[in-house]
Amino acid sequence: MTEAQRFEAMQRELGFLRAEMDLNRKYIFERPLLIVAGGVTAAATLKELVGFEVLPLLLIVLMGYNLWFTYNRLQSNARIISYLQVIYTPAGFGRWVGWEAALLSFRKHGSRSLRSGTHLGWEPSDEQQGNRFYGPILSFHVAAVVLLTGFLLAQSELVAQPFHVVGPLQAATLGLTFLALVAFLVLSWFLRPGKVRFTIDESRNVWQKVLLPMEARQPPNQSTAADRASAAAE
Repeated sequence: MTEAQRFEAMQRELGFLRAEMDLNRKYIFERPLLIVAGGVTAAATLKELVGFEVLPLLLIVLMGYNLWFTYNRLQSNARIISYLQVIYTPAGFGRWVGWEAALLSFRKHGSRSLRSGTHLGWEPSDEQQGNRFYGPILSFHVAAVVLLTGFLLAQSELVAQPFHVVGPLQAATLGLTFLALVAFLVLSWFLRPGKVRFTIDESRNVWQKVLLPMEARQPPNQSTAADRASAAAE
């Protein structure tokens, strides 16, 4: 591949990665608000319907999935941003091998390194923080789930009824709701802000390790075309 072809391929890749980042950020704030609005509307309009007790369980599942999806999208954006910081610089031109090949190397060699920045000789500082808005997003998810679940359960009057009055299906639904709430809180702990706080810097460090400059990838005994042409001219 000539230098002009490489440059053209990098320009196409840059457009693709920018579109991917825009897609990852799309509706990141709107989705949880839409779910909460749907829950409040359902609580106000569907109270008398059979199966109303399932709404808290449905809310917890939707909010849990959205939280995991948001975390995953932020991780993806962190990989892309750090990749651009390494490759799309004057010093990074020789590191380029293509996004798909680079991502394969990242996943193959970088997964263990991302568990801790110290594995790569890197220590994060307070200034090196990415995805700072993730904390408020997580807090909103937790607060919305706890408050709205309690509100929906109060609307259904399941909690206030004696246990012997509650039917088996209602009791099973109530049990599943509490289990889902515990599972959601555990998920929130595993996806806490500290796990994405330094992701951009850690990912950049991994990219620098797995995407070596062209000179470093070249076998020691193999001369470049420019070297051979220079030797022939002499």
